[in-house]
Amino acid sequence: MSDYPVIPKGILAKTPKAKRKDELASLDVEKLREMDAKTLAAWQSEHDKDEPQWRLAEYEWQRRAGVPARRIAIIALVISFISLLWTAWVYWHPRH
Repeated sequence: MSDYPVIPKGILAKTPKAKRKDELASLDVEKLREMDAKTLAAWQSEHDKDEPQWRLAEYEWQRRAGVPARRIAIIALVISFISLLWTAWVYWHPRH
């Protein structure tokens, strides 16, 4: 028999690093997408820059910033294509 007492599971508190590791294992990226900006900023501030959770939050910020830029680029492309079609139509069907 050992001289150490038997400690039931769950009695010892997890270290912050262990808690964060468990959080990362159960983290769903969709949760980050559903967070509003204030909640995401608060969640990101709980982690150090060298932790994966911080980087995931950073990627989410970059994704959110890129969505409007992509939409603008797509709209510009559609307008350019319509303008090209209109120019071709006018060129091939001139008014007399």
